[in-house]
Amino acid sequence: MFGFCFFQDLQAFISRMYEGRRVDVRPFGYAFDFADIGAAGSATATQKIIGNADFICCSMSFAAGDLFEDLAKSTIQIEDSGSQEKFFNQAVPITQVCSGVVGSEFYRGLAVPRRISGNSTVLVTVTADAALSTPQLYMDGVHVFVYGD
Repeated sequence: MFGFCFFQDLQAFISRMYEGRRVDVRPFGYAFDFADIGAAGSATATQKIIGNADFICCSMSFAAGDLFEDLAKSTIQIEDSGSQEKFFNQAVPITQVCSGVVGSEFYRGLAVPRRISGNSTVLVTVTADAALSTPQLYMDGVHVFVYGD
């Protein structure tokens, strides 16, 4: 569930991030559903992060109908509207940031967990090289509820 993070490592990461404040950590995920995308087309999807918790994204996976398309040439860009920060300096190949399997090849996920502030809207843009049938991005991670200072 937590990508390449062991839960103990994730707990230590969160403890350092929130500097000893009392937190409650609950597994959660966000799915971004897209309409079919034609070759050289693009599509966007958004999700609202709940307002009373931050979301720590530990891994992302991408699925699109028949997974034999060449996802290495299709790109993705993710923007956190809360901080108005893009995840990448430019759109990157899906296989560089989403874990999964295409044919017999495994591709990697996020190098480190990513914090998204509560009440943010996350905008995801996918540009397809080949046609993608009902693509979906899934962000897997935890909600972090912070109690007190």
